[in-house]
Amino acid sequence: MQGVVVRAAHDATSPGLFDRTDSFRFLIRAVHLRITSLEVPDRPITLVRVRSTGHEIMLEEPDRLPVILP
Repeated sequence: MQGVVVRAAHDATSPGLFDRTDSFRFLIRAVHLRITSLEVPDRPITLVRVRSTGHEIMLEEPDRLPVILP
């Protein structure tokens, strides 16, 4: 399992976090965004969990099919 913690909006646009991030902003001042990922063995699937204090993001994942569950 891999993990990333984002504490500033500019960190969310860093290379490798998403394919392409067009915009990102936190909704409140006390911020954090935790991203944990797990690659499924022998499958082209990666499970990702995102926990956040609240954020808006515009991104593109042209080579992957993201499925978002609340």
